[in-house]
Amino acid sequence: MTRTKMLFALAPVTVRFAAGNKSGGELTTSGGGVRTELDPGVALSIDASSSGGSVHSDLPVTVQGTTRNSLRGDINGGGATLRLRSSGGGVRISATR
Repeated sequence: MTRTKMLFALAPVTVRFAAGNKSGGELTTSGGGVRTELDPGVALSIDASSSGGSVHSDLPVTVQGTTRNSLRGDINGGGATLRLRSSGGGVRISATR
């Protein structure tokens, strides 16, 4: 699978990953938050941080490190890394609907 890399400026962004997508990637935005919707069954390592808001995950994460504005850990044992960065907004990780 191909890794996802997206860079946005001056806008919040919501990205829904397809069911079974475990390729990781990078989502970065400036001037808005990042919301990511993931298949709750995939195994990923999360590296998320925000300089302008908090970081939350609705999915269970085995935490390796966390602060109010950062989260590092694994979903379902970990796998490829999904890097989420935001300046000017928060980061939210949730299950696909």
